[in-house]
Amino acid sequence: MGASDRLAHDTIDDRHRAWLAGLPLTLEPAYTDDSPHPHVMEAGTPHARYAIADDADGTWRHEFRAVDYDWESAAGTAEANGRADVAQALRTGSLA
Repeated sequence: MGASDRLAHDTIDDRHRAWLAGLPLTLEPAYTDDSPHPHVMEAGTPHARYAIADDADGTWRHEFRAVDYDWESAAGTAEANGRADVAQALRTGSLA
């Protein structure tokens, strides 16, 4: 992921900040859940992801971003807490 693919905090203006605050930043790139029904989600990469929705010019535009972070450190913390499954997901974006 190159620098141009990252959104620096100081480039988020107040208009976008409101949208970002309403959207979850996904730091667990693979998981299972039972709500609202049983499902599996796998991003296929370890990047954190978020979206920006913008209607500044009257037309809705959506940007989806993938961001580098220290996933090896996060995976190490998961392993240190007995969560090898979460460590796998953080490193690979996959449950297998």
